[in-house]
Amino acid sequence: MKKLTSYLLCLCFILSVFCICPEAEAETLTVYHGDGSQAVICAESLSEYTNNGWYTAPVVTIYTIDDVSSVVYKSDAQIHLSNGWFDAPVVKIYKPNGETSIVYKSDADIHLSEGWYMSPADFPKKVKAVALTFDDGPSRYTPQILDCLQRYNAKATFFVVGNCASTYPDTLLRAYNMGMEIGNHTLNHPKLTSISSSSVSYQLNTTADIIENITGARPYLVRPPYGSYNSNVLKTANAPFILWSIDTLDWKTRNAQKTVNSVLSNVKDGDIILMHDLYGSTAEATEIIVPALIERGFDLVTVSELAERKGTDLSVPTAHSRFK
Repeated sequence: MKKLTSYLLCLCFILSVFCICPEAEAETLTVYHGDGSQAVICAESLSEYTNNGWYTAPVVTIYTIDDVSSVVYKSDAQIHLSNGWFDAPVVKIYKPNGETSIVYKSDADIHLSEGWYMSPADFPKKVKAVALTFDDGPSRYTPQILDCLQRYNAKATFFVVGNCASTYPDTLLRAYNMGMEIGNHTLNHPKLTSISSSSVSYQLNTTADIIENITGARPYLVRPPYGSYNSNVLKTANAPFILWSIDTLDWKTRNAQKTVNSVLSNVKDGDIILMHDLYGSTAEATEIIVPALIERGFDLVTVSELAERKGTDLSVPTAHSRFK
């Protein structure tokens, strides 16, 4: 019985060779595919196979985080793996505290069950939320603040001065592209109640033009310098004025710890927090405030998102200091 089995196996192999290569004595070779399969073919058929994704040496498929794949020779695989490629499909996963990681797709479910998410958009919405706002920039310290916000997947609103926006257009564009909200804080920070209606219009419209030219989007929210406004200013601006419920006085103290204390000692759901991205001390304070608020269970959102969550209509030109 064993001899019969061996005979049949031999016969199957001979027949398979003749099926692939009609001339029994024709030269054969092995070709390889990126999916791990291989085949023995006639040498004269090689070009047909190589034109259809087969190779003359063992190959593997490698992958990038951007879902790009490539077939490379096994002998070269280690070089590619050391340069950011992976030997199986991978995905990037996120945590609300700002951590990110790249894992194999096959292991993703394990990580998701351990508190990771496929996207920041999947983070659970917290009940509490506040809006961090920064006035008078952009400045040389704004990138440090943006770095911090990006690290923790947090959002903020920047009420920019037109002249500063013209000086730091790349910084403003980066903030906008990160999903930060850009508001209007006039061209050169005058007290709006002390100038004419035409001057109010000039201050706001010129700044809106500058912001739109840089970001492609026209700002809607306005923060009046010094929080100074009246009914005539509101009517002229015809826009929602955003004030604040926590004034950190960072412009006065220039002290990071005092700025931190002013926020963490008073913060509550719906607050609008006033800071200024003109100072290094404020940038330092932001790096403490952001993770501390997240740890306390606050979502850090833009002014418009906070208003939406609290059911406040921002289409009406009136002033808001917090959203309940």
